[in-house]
Amino acid sequence: MARTIVLNAKLRRTGICGAAETLLVDEACVETHLAPLVRALLDAGCEVRGDATVRTVDPRVRPRPRTTGTRNISTR
Repeated sequence: MARTIVLNAKLRRTGICGAAETLLVDEACVETHLAPLVRALLDAGCEVRGDATVRTVDPRVRPRPRTTGTRNISTR
């Protein structure tokens, strides 16, 4: 269910700025929850940027620029 919600929130009607900008995931859930969500977003053609932990999930994840604040996937 989370996969469906995240994909819909990020990829549905992106031209109207209605897309989700940030996904915050607890570090304890990196392998069980974050990894499948990141792979689903990447496979759907979404560019994913994240912190060092997120980048370990998939080599296609790009580093988040420091100038964009929290508009990326982060772990806490």
